Amino acid sequence: MRKEFTSMKYKHSAQFYKDRYAKYASTIKSMGLIPIKEGAFISRYEELLTDPKNPSKNPMKDIIYSARYSTRYNTALAEKKALAKIGIKVKLEDLKNITTTEFADKYSKELAKEYRALKKAGNSGKAAELLISQQWFGSN
Repeated sequence: MRKEFTSMKYKHSAQFYKDRYAKYASTIKSMGLIPIKEGAFISRYEELLTDPKNPSKNPMKDIIYSARYSTRYNTALAEKKALAKIGIKVKLEDLKNITTTEFADKYSKELAKEYRALKKAGNSGKAAELLISQQWFGSN
């Protein structure tokens, strides 16, 4: 394991990561899941902290969430809102437990209908795809 990690703002000791990993592993095991290796945990933690577009405010929470659910929270929330707009009610918990691909397969008719409506409104195919990505999946 590395002695220290240094980035623009963060400087963590080996003990910091050892303690964080122990807490992570304990939490994951209590959920009946298998924790990732310590090196992979540290890499993911650092990656989340230093993400240039969206740095994590709580990498530990994000790592545990991604181990438990198939879809990121913001994506599942965007999916729920898009479905609600067309009158389909679904539980957020259900959307968090399916992948984006599974969502797209399940709601392919609705997505195709939205794509055609956007094209009919004068959007190019690429623009319609981008709008669907943003509105239905929470992409930036």
